[in-house]
Amino acid sequence: MLSKSYSQTIQTKGNFLWLIITSLLIIFGGLTTAHKAQAAILFEDHFNDESSLNNYTIINGDAWIEDQQLHTQGNDWPRGSAAILNGNPQWTNFEVSVKAQPIAGWHNAIIFFPMQNFDYDPSGYGYIGQGYYLFLDKTGGGGPMELAPGETGQFDTLTFVRVDCLAGGCPQNTVSTTHFPLLNTPVDVSVVVNGGHFQAFLNGTKYMDYTDPNPLPAGGIGLGAVWETHATFDDLVVQSIPEPETYAMLLAGLGLLGFMARCRKESVA
Repeated sequence: MLSKSYSQTIQTKGNFLWLIITSLLIIFGGLTTAHKAQAAILFEDHFNDESSLNNYTIINGDAWIEDQQLHTQGNDWPRGSAAILNGNPQWTNFEVSVKAQPIAGWHNAIIFFPMQNFDYDPSGYGYIGQGYYLFLDKTGGGGPMELAPGETGQFDTLTFVRVDCLAGGCPQNTVSTTHFPLLNTPVDVSVVVNGGHFQAFLNGTKYMDYTDPNPLPAGGIGLGAVWETHATFDDLVVQSIPEPETYAMLLAGLGLLGFMARCRKESVA
């Protein structure tokens, strides 16, 4: 017959083994979920031919595919041009990345995200709908600057705007503006949307970090520019990002392993 102390030792080792297996399963589940979330491409378009235009609604100006790029061209002031993704997707936690370059008119480009029912304000300047947009332009410390013939497009200002206006005549709510040294285009633009938390990166460097205390509904994306600007876009990719619960699962598993290691040390002592 086994002694009581020996039975307790076996039971203790069994409990530790069970906790280790449970912790590893939790961590593995979190890693698997994170991998799937990071790998999920929600939408991508490399504008290989004219059929890409079928993915978008052009709400003003002109848009066409040339040299495997999306071109948008505004034809009036103060409006411009915008290509809005069809299908009304309901994206919440995602990253949108695109290569942007103004080539004529003005130094600017716009990325819309997430947005619903966007259109130009029929009463004048700005937009109607619900969502956000990132406005990239060159100001030189003053106002918007025009592109000279043959000049390379540049950006030195990033403006983040919130739009919550279902009718016309609403003000555009600028919630964040960042100035930075001139960047020659094309620029790799990446916007990370995590609920009401927004981050913007240019060529891999973060230039904007903002949290909306009252985030607007989920939505889709769009590309464009303002005024008479001719802009190009390429390599558009939208991918999901892990839900906060994924990180919580990973932390729980690691925390449980740490707890077991501490208990094991105390039992040995």
